[in-house]
Amino acid sequence: MRRLGALETAPWIRSVFSSGMGLDWIHETLGRTGALLEGHFRHGALHSTHLFRPSALAWQAGVLSHFVELFTAATPLRPPHRLLSVRGRGLFFGDALARGWGIPLEPSAALERRGDPWVVMDVLFPADLAMLREAGATRVLGLVAVEPAEVCAGLLRHGLSGSWLLEAGWALRREEDCGFCAVGAPAVSAAELG
Repeated sequence: MRRLGALETAPWIRSVFSSGMGLDWIHETLGRTGALLEGHFRHGALHSTHLFRPSALAWQAGVLSHFVELFTAATPLRPPHRLLSVRGRGLFFGDALARGWGIPLEPSAALERRGDPWVVMDVLFPADLAMLREAGATRVLGLVAVEPAEVCAGLLRHGLSGSWLLEAGWALRREEDCGFCAVGAPAVSAAELG
């Protein structure tokens, strides 16, 4: 496992901006903080060659606030009355976003079926969408979407709205389709690295 430098992050993290606004800063920040790792990572039953660690961004003062500024500029939304972070999966970006919008972030083990619940997730995976819809979410916000085409398809399939700032350029693979597993390389649990 190794940290990727600023120039090495470019092929793996893309911005949703058409103008590339802030992209150099994003790549420099990801390289400086070690937020993007390369290696063999396990996300539940799925494996990947890269890992985005939002917790690494939280150690640098003002970094997440700047990500919120970029997100707000790219996706002008009227802020809801509250944001929910389900199972702690949106605490880093969610806290910064809630502070920037002046609304509460409510950590929750499960969604309540009242109002118009918006959920924030640091890293959004396609497999999250069915659970979020079943729990009553109406909109999902994220810092990074892994497999963004699949996330878009899942949003449509589950009748959800969604917005995110960055798109990951790597795929999730089942163990039997993972090149690292094929050669017997051990996988590191993504949950352990945060």
